[in-house]
Amino acid sequence: ATADTDGGDFGGVYYLPEADSGAQWTDLQAGSYDVYSIAGSPEFKGDSQVIAIVTDETHTYVINNYGVVGDWTSGVELLEGDITPFTITAASDICFPSDFDETYKLFIGVVGAGGDVYQVTSGAASDLNVDTDITSLDVVGEAGNTQLLAGAAGSAQIYLSTDGGSNWVGSTKPPTGDSETYVLMAPDFTNSGKAYAATSGIESAFSYTTDGGITWNQLSLIDTEIGNIIDLALSPNYSQDNTLFMLTWGGKYSLWRSLNSPIWERVFT
Repeated sequence: ATADTDGGDFGGVYYLPEADSGAQWTDLQAGSYDVYSIAGSPEFKGDSQVIAIVTDETHTYVINNYGVVGDWTSGVELLEGDITPFTITAASDICFPSDFDETYKLFIGVVGAGGDVYQVTSGAASDLNVDTDITSLDVVGEAGNTQLLAGAAGSAQIYLSTDGGSNWVGSTKPPTGDSETYVLMAPDFTNSGKAYAATSGIESAFSYTTDGGITWNQLSLIDTEIGNIIDLALSPNYSQDNTLFMLTWGGKYSLWRSLNSPIWERVFT
């Protein structure tokens, strides 16, 4: 999928049958749109369905194709507050509930004047009112019982919904970093509460949660400035757990923990 930032010029959706010797890219002729996200349906092998998030530089739509060049649906429009048209500058992956093949419902996060998370069905889209630009999104569960994590574009905040997007809460201890927060839920998220996040900017890193996204700990020293190691301490049960704690300074204090391994996780900053 491609987009063009010049007014009046547009991108497209292209297809490559890579199993064919000498194959070339085929333009699926999506129309006069810039395309910011595409995905094959979970049943793509059987139905050839492609879903795309597109903008004509005034409006934003979700359109569908079923394997025929140029044959796209008219599209479902995303509306800020379910009222106002807008254009996007970025979009998350398209996220499907586990029973998408039975019930056409998907979720998408977007960046733009109407930046938010949207729920899309075959006939309508609903603004789910996170009220911030979303750069990444993930979902687990069936259409009527979904849990979602949404990563903010302009901060390291992550938002959690346990009721299909009707209500949202922000992480009380977000991942470290500045912006462009990407999220990934473990397959067993519903039971384990495990998920992962990657961020950009100052203090960006790889973080994880085991409580469903409420608190996050940074793993290892990926993009962390440490000016001084202030102190090291053994856990009270060091002879059994081999746990170390380290206090550092790099513009702010951080507390790190190593659980019997060479890996350090930041537990407080």
